[in-house]
Amino acid sequence: MKTAFNERVNSAIKQSNSLLCVGLDTDIARLPESIRREKDALFEFNKRMIDATIEYVAAYKLNLAFYEAQGYQGFKACEKTFRYIPEDKIKIADAKRGDIGNTAEQYVRSVFDNLDADAVTVNPYMGYDAAVPFIKRPEYGVFFLCLTSNKSSKDFQYFSNGKQTLYEKVAKTVGSWNTQNNCGLVVGATHPEELGKIRKIAPDLPFLIPGIGTQGGSPDKSVLQGTDANAGSALFNSSRSIIYASLSNDFEQAAREAAKNSRDQLNTARQNKLRREGMKEAKAIELFEKSGALLNGHFQLTSGLHSPQYFQCAKVLQYPDYSEQFAQAIIKHFKSDHIDCVISPAVGGIIFGYEVARQLNCRNIFSERVNNVMTLRRGLQINNDERVLVIEDVITTGGSVKEVIELVEGAGAGVVGVGSIVDRSGGKKLFDVPYYSVFNMDVVTYEPETCPLCAKGSKPIKPGSRPARQ
Repeated sequence: MKTAFNERVNSAIKQSNSLLCVGLDTDIARLPESIRREKDALFEFNKRMIDATIEYVAAYKLNLAFYEAQGYQGFKACEKTFRYIPEDKIKIADAKRGDIGNTAEQYVRSVFDNLDADAVTVNPYMGYDAAVPFIKRPEYGVFFLCLTSNKSSKDFQYFSNGKQTLYEKVAKTVGSWNTQNNCGLVVGATHPEELGKIRKIAPDLPFLIPGIGTQGGSPDKSVLQGTDANAGSALFNSSRSIIYASLSNDFEQAAREAAKNSRDQLNTARQNKLRREGMKEAKAIELFEKSGALLNGHFQLTSGLHSPQYFQCAKVLQYPDYSEQFAQAIIKHFKSDHIDCVISPAVGGIIFGYEVARQLNCRNIFSERVNNVMTLRRGLQINNDERVLVIEDVITTGGSVKEVIELVEGAGAGVVGVGSIVDRSGGKKLFDVPYYSVFNMDVVTYEPETCPLCAKGSKPIKPGSRPARQ
């Protein structure tokens, strides 16, 4: 099964330790004289840019207009550039396509099959049927124009019906299209306040954020407002300020230094956001290690998967001050949601759910599994129209939480979000409501039939209170 595009974005960010996307908007008139003399000048320049900056980037974006303007040779240079970019980097075709379905199908073939791009920018103006050809393959991503970085974006994108602006409508609608976990938004860094509004509307979508270079957008403000709760799920594009950092013979070194500086600025802003908005991941792991809650060995998880590590949250939650600190991190994220009730699945989430509810000064209940069905017992009930927060200790596949969400919604209440201490999902989109975890831990998991620990004769231990799924 192929990995969904949005998972690949977060994987590329983590692997490269970078939010930077370098835009290869290569204008042949601006190339150094030594490159312009080359037979294949566009590709040669791009190749050197990639080699110079590869260490500092998560993605590359090619604006197709700069290549189409050069005719056949330009298109071939574009194709060669896409194929030269390593597979662990996200390759974006900035094409801003948008047309009726049968035409869109041909754009899809051009961008994904012929150019070998991983993602494309698309204008959503024509609606869902024009978007379907682009989004139906989950391994390929689509960044829909939402709020662009140019000055004239206000001509149309700020139009309001009195309830919401056009850009807010786009964000909400694209979120509803994200059934394949491959939709994203283009939002300019030149609109930091609006960027924050859009992130609240689409907390889990990856953003492609232009405007931090020559256009003057603030890395600090745009990272704070544009990244997700874990300071990820965003690619910040910089083009001219990197690839044209110098037009002399030192252009490669200048581009390398500019890319490094941009990467470092963005990473500093990420760390500032994490310090400002919640518990640091390092601090969370420290509490697990102090309490002996991070176990190493061979374990069978509730999901049925095998893993060399296991989080025994009961061991960390036996210390009330640790539980209090984790709950504070969750509450910071959901403090403005006017929560009426906190619910947790038994048994793992009960202690933590109670602590979150205590600090929110709201009601707390828990669900139990009876005959393999999640239900409420002991006289507990959910009241109609309550705003409910679902709390769990560790989430891997999210199966129990999804059942709790169905239980809450079936009672006529609304789920405002999901919170957990540990997210082991690997960046997967698990829920259709906002989700925040104190920290992410990409622990290796194996299918039982391919588990290398089993192949060595090791027998897995099943910790926890529930049997593994078969």
